[in-house]
Amino acid sequence: MDNNIRDLSIENKIQVSFKKTENSRKEKTLQTLGDIFVSGLLHLAFIFTLISMFKIQGLSAMTIFLGSILIFALSCFFDNIKGIWKILIIIALFIMIISGNVYIKNGLLLTINQAISVIGKNTGLFIKEYKITIGPEMYKISINYFWSMFSLIIAFVCFMTVRNRSNLFLWIFVTPIFLLETWSGITPGFFHNLILFLASILLVNNSFIKGSNENKLFGRSKDSIILYTAFIILSLFIVFSFGLNKFKPASSYSKNSIAKDIKNTVADKIEDFRYEKKKTNTFTQGNFRKLEKLELLDIPALKITMDKPTSLYLRGYVGSKYTSESWTDLDDNIYYDSYGLFYWLNKSEFSGFSQLSTVNNLVKGSKNKDEKTNITINNINANSKYLYIPYESDIELDSFKNIKTFADSKVMSTSFWGNRFYKYKANTNLVKKYPEIASNLYDLKNKPEVKEYLKHESHYNEFIYENYTKIPRDIESLMENQLGEVSETEDTHMPYEKAIEIVKSYLDENIVYTVEPKSAPKGKDFLRYFLEESREGYATHYATAATAMFRYLGIPSRYVEGYLITPKDVKNVSDSKPIVIKGTNAHAWTEIYIDEIGWIPIEVTPPYYDVMEQTDTSEYPGGANLEKDKETNSSGNSSQGKQQIVDDEQEPNNNPNNKPSRKLTTLEKVIFTIGLIILLTILIYIVYVIRKRKELKEMKKGFEDPNYKLAIPRIFSYSMSLIHYGGLSKRGGSTYGYLKDIEKNYSKKHAKIFEKAIKINQEAVFSNHEISEEQYNYMIRFMDQILYDIVESKNILQRMKMKFWDFIY
Repeated sequence: MDNNIRDLSIENKIQVSFKKTENSRKEKTLQTLGDIFVSGLLHLAFIFTLISMFKIQGLSAMTIFLGSILIFALSCFFDNIKGIWKILIIIALFIMIISGNVYIKNGLLLTINQAISVIGKNTGLFIKEYKITIGPEMYKISINYFWSMFSLIIAFVCFMTVRNRSNLFLWIFVTPIFLLETWSGITPGFFHNLILFLASILLVNNSFIKGSNENKLFGRSKDSIILYTAFIILSLFIVFSFGLNKFKPASSYSKNSIAKDIKNTVADKIEDFRYEKKKTNTFTQGNFRKLEKLELLDIPALKITMDKPTSLYLRGYVGSKYTSESWTDLDDNIYYDSYGLFYWLNKSEFSGFSQLSTVNNLVKGSKNKDEKTNITINNINANSKYLYIPYESDIELDSFKNIKTFADSKVMSTSFWGNRFYKYKANTNLVKKYPEIASNLYDLKNKPEVKEYLKHESHYNEFIYENYTKIPRDIESLMENQLGEVSETEDTHMPYEKAIEIVKSYLDENIVYTVEPKSAPKGKDFLRYFLEESREGYATHYATAATAMFRYLGIPSRYVEGYLITPKDVKNVSDSKPIVIKGTNAHAWTEIYIDEIGWIPIEVTPPYYDVMEQTDTSEYPGGANLEKDKETNSSGNSSQGKQQIVDDEQEPNNNPNNKPSRKLTTLEKVIFTIGLIILLTILIYIVYVIRKRKELKEMKKGFEDPNYKLAIPRIFSYSMSLIHYGGLSKRGGSTYGYLKDIEKNYSKKHAKIFEKAIKINQEAVFSNHEISEEQYNYMIRFMDQILYDIVESKNILQRMKMKFWDFIY
């Protein structure tokens, strides 16, 4: 019978052991599946988000999914790989990177250039692209090589993040992506963003569940809970995404009008705080929704000193694109795409800001020196966001600090408080005699320096007509109803004097000037309401309508706000005597582009017809192209014209956008090399962390053994290692020999606690007595107290070393 009982006991033990092994395998499988799912989704979401955001092209499917293969392999075999092999695998990966250095480097630079391009098109920010050292035929290979390595690295980091239930990836990689989206407005595809958000939720969910002290949650293992919650979240995500896209596609999303109004109000308040000391006028920088009664206040705006006082239009705000609610700048992608044009024009000393002065210099040569004046602007109360520049300026923008130019339209300060003091040179009033200047230029068109100027102007001219003759289609219909049809010809528009007469006649006959016009109802197009319903307004209304009309007539034009230095202001003013320009001199007008001559202000507001000098129209220039020398402008079609700015010696003809590029500097090469070394070090450190964390985890798991006779010696051994780490030297012989050292370094109380811990440990090791739960808890408190005392005795750097290098706890 005893034998039967013994056999039954052995059989039960075998069954229990088999069941534990089976459960262990099941949990291991669930853990592997959970790691593959969460880390794989996180990896793919991150990679596809980057590809979508920066419009990376030419990548093969294998390049993208190579990281997924690595995640699968690591999830299945990582625990079976010894530490040394893990390090060898990382070193092998590093060698692959080094061996493909040329391809890796150029693939990285191609990716950076593409990112620079996308950021530039969305923000207008221009950063010089890097020069690629391989031929175009190798671009695809190079970018796939780089993205393969990048995908593997991201996959490895994703796997380690999930494996160690950390949220590190979320903070280092995902958060910067969302911040970049917020700052720049660059967004990936709608579903890419949603999937990345979903993957981030699953990562946090994985970290939370695995970090729980409970072995089971809701009666299930933690790994199965991770898979179940992932399945539920993914299902809800799919249903929600497809449902949302069906009822409201992503392309139809628009910002809530209330949120938009709040954002605009806050932005206006911040701008007023930064740039406005005292309001000198109620002009609104082209914002129609803020228009109210016109008030031109009799308070100082600008204090201007000229060694030769002259009347001038001072251009401040310039509106380039009409919308139903305001004038705005051209789209950022236009500024970015045209950067190369303006870069090389500037290299050729051609600038739209000083074009009129340049032409006058060409016409008059050395005789023009007597017409120059030095101007000093002291901005007292005017909006300091803008620099006030006349059409006759003869300046080099590079001489100004902290400014930003929008192609050729306006000069803005980048200083937080704006710019309130600056100097520049200009000609005396040229606007009043620009027809004479134009006529003289046409007579000199065969001179070499004039031919050179006209070549540059032809490229600038192309940009002007491409961007400053555009109006929305509904406004074009409005203009047709108001002005009638205009006969279209391919290369010419109607003469300038005729166009000006049409615009001014229409406004004089149909519009009533008033400083208290009715406001356009919310949601109604400003210009349509002004021309079809209210038919009353002041300078903003007149200038806006005129700008749209000139564009409709085929003449480039822009809306301008600024200040007038009138003949009355400079009358009898001695040289270099300061002139105070008040808010009453604030004004809005339209400017048109005269081919080959530049931008010219046109007065269309009736009360201001006689404020500035009248233009001598006896030699008025004709329509577009103005009988230009065909050979001068026969540089090919429009896409080729811009490239003609750069000769072969200046810039190799391998950049279709003709943007300036640069090679990697020595410093950047050093940084690149150091970056690779740091990357290798980080990868090795990650493996080291995983190994040490695993050892620490297994050790702490031993502390929780239900057999207290096994758990207590482990706790005591760890406590002794803490005591040694705290500074007590190891000694041979009995453990009681440490009592005097404990009392000397800590206190008698600590010595008594330590003595009792020794007794409990010896009882657990050498006696056959059962160890009580109270004794076990005492040892836990003893261990925690030692750890607490040691941590408290260390400074912040020593604590970091304990936790992240020595892995004491």
